[in-house]
Amino acid sequence: MSTYGPLLKTPGVGRVIAAQLTARFPFGMLSLAYLLHVEHVFGSYGAAGLVLATTSVGQAIAGPLTSRWMGSWGMRPVLVLTSLVALVSMGVIAFVVMPLWAYVVVGFLGGLAVPPVQPAVRTIYPKMVTSSQLTPLFSLDASAQELIWVAGPVITTFVATQIGTIEAIVLAMVFLVVGGTWFIASPELGRVRIPRSKRAFGVVLKRPSVVVATLTGLLLIGACAAVEASVTSVFGEGSPNAGIVLAVFAVGSLIGGLTLGHLPISR
Repeated sequence: MSTYGPLLKTPGVGRVIAAQLTARFPFGMLSLAYLLHVEHVFGSYGAAGLVLATTSVGQAIAGPLTSRWMGSWGMRPVLVLTSLVALVSMGVIAFVVMPLWAYVVVGFLGGLAVPPVQPAVRTIYPKMVTSSQLTPLFSLDASAQELIWVAGPVITTFVATQIGTIEAIVLAMVFLVVGGTWFIASPELGRVRIPRSKRAFGVVLKRPSVVVATLTGLLLIGACAAVEASVTSVFGEGSPNAGIVLAVFAVGSLIGGLTLGHLPISR
């Protein structure tokens, strides 16, 4: 932990970490909120899983796509646009009763509109610290993300089971507005510009190491998503226990990240 102390004393670092975590917090809530809400509407975890899957596919496509947009249009315009579209899609799923295919389409569009906070903040970090502090900072950022998955499931399942699934989605919308505004208003966004990409879209996948990392991440995220859906199915929509179990799961990941994350990558 002594590695991370000096980082947080660097001007602006703690504020930017807090702002981007708040902006990304809704997306630690939405998967469970959508799962519980769609299951409540259709009475089927299969239907809920389908909506969740298409939302995740949209998120996967959005990452490289919106990062390129930030290089062309700037970070703030893209973050504002995607935040607004994401907010509308969340509102539609929460308040509009639709056939399953419409939930799938809106979920996919909402996934495409996930604000590219992580690419933006990882462009900002190298301008805020020295080169020797950059690896520990990335590690701290990655470990701090686990707070989203510790608190998000607990808050979502508690609100969804004790108040309602619509209210759980609305709470995620509130976090998106507050966190997104805080991060977009950060002065660091005006000091850094992502260079325009000159290569064709997807050409980076010609590198074997990128393909291996992408497939590994895909399998890991798929496994975690399966755990999330399965745990929720076991405890049902009327119990907050699913959120507690998933929070403990994330606490283990947080401890592992803080313990091992600063070490150099090796076989």
